Amino acid sequence: MIKNGAIAAVLETSAEERAGLTQLDALDRKLAELRDQVRRGGRVVLEAGLFGGAP
Repeated sequence: MIKNGAIAAVLETSAEERAGLTQLDALDRKLAELRDQVRRGGRVVLEAGLFGGAP
């Protein structure tokens, strides 16, 4: 953690944060795939529940 431009504390990554990272990584890959699809001129059709909402 940085405070006033200096290191104030070093935080350890929790198991919960590591699990969240797995989900964020999967979401990032899917978003990159959708961006590439648009760049190639394709249409974007979202899957039900893709972003954690109700299907």
